[in-house]
Amino acid sequence: MPWYVLFIKSRNEKKEAQKLRERNIEVYYPLVKKKRQWSDRIRIIEELLFSSYCFINLEKHQRDQVFGITGIVR
Repeated sequence: MPWYVLFIKSRNEKKEAQKLRERNIEVYYPLVKKKRQWSDRIRIIEELLFSSYCFINLEKHQRDQVFGITGIVR
């Protein structure tokens, strides 16, 4: 099965990935850990390495399931 790249509406990557997983489609979006400092604390947060993009592994006959999801641009 080949891997494809999806362009997803900004800040909805995790939500749309969950919708894809519910349809039994393998999803991958790389995360990086970064330190963020506020005035009172420092936290380590996870951010997407490629904002608005995720990778999916699927068969050609599953393509219609993907593009029927609101929030997936192309």
